[in-house]
Amino acid sequence: MELIMACCGGFAAAKPIDETVKGIFNEHKAEILAALHTQDAVPETYQSQVVAGTNYKIKGKADGKAFTAVIFAALPAHGGKTQLSSAKLE
Repeated sequence: MELIMACCGGFAAAKPIDETVKGIFNEHKAEILAALHTQDAVPETYQSQVVAGTNYKIKGKADGKAFTAVIFAALPAHGGKTQLSSAKLE
């Protein structure tokens, strides 16, 4: 049996990018590329945090450098829209 520890209010453990999070990333890819001043970015892992919706902290490589982007997804009852909160090179 695997014991998984969670921190109340914190981000979950990192997971490989799945199709759902890749789709969310792709919705904001142009904004992310502009913020990073780069031509390409490839997401590799993500962490999620449940708030009044979900924060997705996405990490990957942009032109060979590590980056982190945070995207907020509102609850379906509040429209379910997503918005880029931040994107920066490490």
